[in-house]
Amino acid sequence: MSGPALLAVVAALAPSTPVRLTVTFDPGDGRPAQVARLICRTSGDEVSGFLRDVGTRRACRVARRRAAMLLHPPDGLHRACDQTYGGPESARVRGAIGAMAVRRRLGRRDGCQIAEWDALVPLVPAHGTRGVTGAPSG
Repeated sequence: MSGPALLAVVAALAPSTPVRLTVTFDPGDGRPAQVARLICRTSGDEVSGFLRDVGTRRACRVARRRAAMLLHPPDGLHRACDQTYGGPESARVRGAIGAMAVRRRLGRRDGCQIAEWDALVPLVPAHGTRGVTGAPSG
């Protein structure tokens, strides 16, 4: 990560850094996608959709702690990932942390993607749950 990018991520970790994210979760089993929105700012935080159960304080804290992961997708060409299939779920995260744009696609198609997904829980539903209902799958 370059110097300016690192400084931007460090700034994004500050508790007062604004966060505005829309997370679209697709369970991949034919059920409709679910959308949640997260807004973290000094004048008050807001959360909607499946993130309501997480709560604004926790969701904002996780988004700021995982800012580097959300802002800088890993280099897919220079990493080895085991070929473990983690499920059909996918998610899209769009918005901004501070002044930096977030545009991430997440999946569970290999070990690297599974690890990224798990690190972003509760911004995306934990595997083994059926979206917002919390009922275990399978």
